[in-house]
Amino acid sequence: MSAARIAGGLVAAGALVVLSAPTAFAAGPSVPIVQATPGSVVAGEVVKLALTCPDGVHVVADGTSPAGEVTFGVATGNTFAGTLVVASTTTAGSYTITANCSSGPPASKPVTATTTVVVSGKPVTSAPHTGLGGSVAGMNSTQIAVGGALTAAAVGAGLFSLRRRGASGRA
Repeated sequence: MSAARIAGGLVAAGALVVLSAPTAFAAGPSVPIVQATPGSVVAGEVVKLALTCPDGVHVVADGTSPAGEVTFGVATGNTFAGTLVVASTTTAGSYTITANCSSGPPASKPVTATTTVVVSGKPVTSAPHTGLGGSVAGMNSTQIAVGGALTAAAVGAGLFSLRRRGASGRA
C-alpha cells in the first residue's frame, strides 16, 4: 500500500470517529443527579453534596435526610453545592438523602434525586471507662491498715521461708 492511501484511510477513520462521537454541550442532565462525598462517615461529620439539575428547573434546591441537616447554596450553572451535617446522635446505618430541583416560586412539582450515605459507629467523645472501677470509692484508714498488715505478713513469711531453705542447705 502506498503512504498516500494509508494516510487517506487514517483521515477517513478519524473523521468517522469525530462525527459519531456525542456532542458535548453545557446543558444539564434530563433528570437530577445528587452525589455525596464521602459515602461513608461517622456521626458528627459533614458530607459534601453536589446536585445537578435539568435545564429549566435549577433555580431552587432543597433536601432532606433522616441522618441530619441538608443545605444547598446558590447554583453555579445547573449545579448546587451543599452539605449534609450528620447529627452526632445518628446511629450506624444507611440513610437516604433526597434532593429536589425546582424552577422557583410558584414552583411546579419539583424533580427529585436520591442517594445514600452510610453512617458507621459513633465517634469517641470521651476517655474510655477503664481502670479501678469501684475499688477506690469509700477507701478508709481501716482498709489501708488491714492491707498493709497483710502485705507485711506475706513479706515476712517469704523471708522466713528463704532463711529456712538456706540453713538446711537445700535449694
